[in-house]
This record gives sequence, structure tokens and C-alpha cells, in this order.
Amino acid sequence: MVEAIARQLHRRLPPSVDIDALVNSGVVGLLEALDRYDPKRGVSFPVYARHRVYGEMIQCLRSLDWVSRSIRAWGRRFAAARQRLADQLCREATSEEMARELELPLERYHKLNYQVGEHGCLSLDDPSCSELDLIMDRSVEGPELYRDPCHHVERDDLMDKLKQAVARLPERERVVVTLRHYQELKFREIGEGLGVTEARICQIYVQARKRLYKALMD
Repeated sequence: MVEAIARQLHRRLPPSVDIDALVNSGVVGLLEALDRYDPKRGVSFPVYARHRVYGEMIQCLRSLDWVSRSIRAWGRRFAAARQRLADQLCREATSEEMARELELPLERYHKLNYQVGEHGCLSLDDPSCSELDLIMDRSVEGPELYRDPCHHVERDDLMDKLKQAVARLPERERVVVTLRHYQELKFREIGEGLGVTEARICQIYVQARKRLYKALMD
């Protein structure tokens, strides 16, 4: 079972990731499952063990990530600030607006923004604003996603959940999200096509994003 899970994960990872490291960490998870399993909870051992094995393998992949915690923290702050300004302005914020929002000198903002982008930070623990944006942006491929092997596993899982969540959106919200992220249209262009104002499209888009975040977190 451990080897099967390791092979399944490894197919979605860069070739440089050692499959033996996944197997070894999976064995640790299996031993923990043997020690902690309680049949009174009504869950079969294979199901429980698979969860523990998979979790240990993900922890192993996280340990391979060399992006510093401080850069990740700035990445989350940047994503949150960018979303706040987008909600307020109904457009992408400029560098000057971002620097003011984060209370940073412009030069410092540019330096940190470069470092965050250089490492392609994605949170492994929660679907943050930047994560959802990257998953929904089909242009994010190739080398950027190979910086952290966990990106492949987490991105595939989130992509499946996101597709289901988008399909459950109300029709108008689903159309706006599709035109925004897959047709790459601006709010103004979407509004013209649907016969409503740019501000209204922004409101619909913000509401759709909130539904998607909640669906992913649930």
C-alpha cells in the first residue's frame, strides 16, 4: 500500500524527487497508524492507514521546500493586500497602491515582491488568494511549479475541487469567473458583453470568489 501511494504521488512530481524518501516516510505513517488505530471509531484500518501514510509523505515533501518562512509570510500578506485593493478598486492595484497598503517604502516593496515571485510562493496549508489565482490562471505552468514538489500534488487536488466548485456557482457568477480567468477579459469587457456596468461585474466576481474560497476551505 505504501509503495502504491508513493508511486501515485511520484508520477505527479519532478523527476528529482526521490521515491525512496516517499516510501520511507510512508512507512513511518503506517507504523503510526498501527499504533494509533482505534476500531471503535468505525473506520477500517486500510482507510485510516492510507490517510496517515499520505499525510507523512506530504510532510516529507514539505521538508524539501527551501523557501524561507519569512518569504512565505510576505507572500500571504501580499496576496491578502492585493485582494483587498482589488475588492475596493475593482481593478488590479498598482505598485504604489500596494506599497501604501502594506506601509512599505516603494523600493522595499519591489524587492520583496521580486523575492516572493522568484520563489513562486504557494501556501501548502490553506487556499489563500494568491493560490486560487494561480490555480485559476492556466498560464502558470512549467519551471515555476517545479520550485516546490508539493505544488504538483496540492495544485492537482485543488484543481479538481475548484472545477466542482465553479460548476456549482450560480449561472451569472459562473459566466463571470469563466470570462475573467479563462477568456482573460477585463471587467469592463465582461460588463459590455452582459449589458451591465463594470462595477456590477466586480461585485458579481467578488461574490463568486467568496463562494469558491468557502468551497475549497470546506
